[in-house]
Amino acid sequence: MIFKFLLVLTLFAIIGCSQMDIETFANKTEKNKAEKYIQNIIEGNFEEIREVIEPSLKPKVTDKILKQMSELLGTEKPTEKSLIGYNVHTFDREPTRYNLSYQYGYEDRWILVNVAFRTLANGKDEIFGLNVYNPMDQPLQEVHRFTLEGKGVRHYLF
Repeated sequence: MIFKFLLVLTLFAIIGCSQMDIETFANKTEKNKAEKYIQNIIEGNFEEIREVIEPSLKPKVTDKILKQMSELLGTEKPTEKSLIGYNVHTFDREPTRYNLSYQYGYEDRWILVNVAFRTLANGKDEIFGLNVYNPMDQPLQEVHRFTLEGKGVRHYLF
């Protein structure tokens, strides 16, 4: 009995420590939509973004704000683009909400971009969240990397 318990516990530990690729969970259709919205910002196609912005946000999403987002992302092609967050929220009869976060890597900076939208009953999308964050010097993997560098013996024992 104890052997079976230890075996199951070991299997859970191995599975729990394995790295899973978020790309396998993301719905390709919604992923493509989010990437299209981001590309519209990069290319300065603000009208296409404005068409799908939630009505209550339209006064807040000005050309100035969209231009700032576009300038942060720049026109050069990123050296790396990865999906780092994918959330889906379905509740009763409300439209399903999708929230996707990306990390764009350039030669000298890393930028996080978040797009949150829902698909309405008429089939049209409605963006209710759009964020481009200030550049970082390194990717999130490095910022949040676990390390024992500079730690003492008690940290290694723990």
